[in-house]
Amino acid sequence: MRHWYEQLVASTGLPLFLFNTSYSGYRLSPQLIAELADLENVCGIKNPQSREHLLEVQELAGERIVVADASERDWLELHLEHGFQALMSTPALALYQSASNTPVVDYTAKADAGDVEAAWRIHAELEPARTAFDRWMREPWLERRIIPIAQLKAWLAFVGLPQGPVRPPLTPLSAEEEAQLRQDLERLELLRG
Repeated sequence: MRHWYEQLVASTGLPLFLFNTSYSGYRLSPQLIAELADLENVCGIKNPQSREHLLEVQELAGERIVVADASERDWLELHLEHGFQALMSTPALALYQSASNTPVVDYTAKADAGDVEAAWRIHAELEPARTAFDRWMREPWLERRIIPIAQLKAWLAFVGLPQGPVRPPLTPLSAEEEAQLRQDLERLELLRG
């Protein structure tokens, strides 16, 4: 595996951001990630693995590359307590925020300014949105092995960021599911347009 990455790095001058996903059929170990962090072009990794794995990667390689997780729920703790620099690849950033309401940006800014109590207070206010996120985005994926593209596109459309219809073989949400999602977003005051 290291040899493959060495060949990849040698073939381009572009920066490389690794993605350690179980969907690839292979999980990079923390030790291998630490070795890959020494390769010149490797600048970061999205590492949606167990907490233990994520923290070990941060310990071994976090001073040389950006280590990121895709969990908004865990971002503030990882940022404050473990020095994580970036939250990336989570649709929560588009689903919970708008141009005029940026709670994730706000609690991160409060934390960076040293107002940790205010940061945690804003973070806690997002719990109802996280519950909806779990229902519409995580449960289909984790419980039914359905990649929630239809759910994501419908939610984005409801918050004013339409993405167009899902492409076959995926199917859109049923009228009943769409009505339930709309109801959840109305309760959360996230519905726009």
